[in-house]
Amino acid sequence: MALLFENARLQDLPTESASTEDPYVLDVLSSAKSFLSNLEEVFNNKHNVLEAKKRLFSFKQGNRTIEEFNTLFNSLAYSVNLTKELHCDLYKQALNPKVLKIAVMRNDWKSATKLKEKQILAILAAKAQDKISSIDSGALPSIQRCPPPTPRPNPPSTPSAICIPDGVTPMDLDSISSNTAFTFPKFRSLYVQRGICQRGSQPFDDAVKLKSVSEDLLLSAERDDVRMTLPFLY
Repeated sequence: MALLFENARLQDLPTESASTEDPYVLDVLSSAKSFLSNLEEVFNNKHNVLEAKKRLFSFKQGNRTIEEFNTLFNSLAYSVNLTKELHCDLYKQALNPKVLKIAVMRNDWKSATKLKEKQILAILAAKAQDKISSIDSGALPSIQRCPPPTPRPNPPSTPSAICIPDGVTPMDLDSISSNTAFTFPKFRSLYVQRGICQRGSQPFDDAVKLKSVSEDLLLSAERDDVRMTLPFLY
C-alpha cells in the first residue's frame, strides 16, 4: 500500500482513494521485475534492521577501551531508528560495570540526556578506573624512604699484654712470692742464729735476756717489708 500511496501522491491524486487501477508512474511499478526486486530489497532491509537491533541490544563493552567501545556502539545505534532515551539506556547497559559505577557517582550523569554527553562522562570515569586498577596492581611506583643507618657496635677492646720476664712463668712468680712471705718464727730464728738481740738489734750478751721482739717492732715489721727494714738479714 505504501507504493500505491506514493504513486497517487506523485500524480496529485487523493491518497485515501489510491488504487491499483491508477496509472503507474513509479519505476518500481513499471514492471513485474522491478516490483519483485523492490520487495526483496525491502525485506532484506527489514532483516538487516532486525539484525542490527539484535546486535545493539546484546552489545557489551567487555575488555574494550572506552574509545573503541564508543565507536562500535555508535555504528550500531545509528544504523537503526531509535529514540535518544533508548540510546542512553542501551549505552548504560552496555558500559563496563566498573566504569558505570564511577560514572553514576557524578551528579551530571543523571542530567545528561544525550548519548554524546553520556559518552563524555564515561571517558572521564574510564580514566579514573584505570588509575584505580594501576594502584591495586602495584604498577605505580611507590615512595621509598631510605632506612636510617644502623649504628655499628664498637669493636671490643684488646686487653694489654702482661709482660713476663724471660725465663719466668706464672708458676715461678707465685713460687717466688710464697718464698719471700714474712713469718715471725723465721724472723726470730735469724736473730738467734746471728746472736743479735731482737730488742736493740745489738750483739747478744749475758746482761740482756732473749726476749720476744716488742709488739711495736713486730707490728712495724709486719706493716713494712722486713726486707726493707732489716736488709742485713738477707
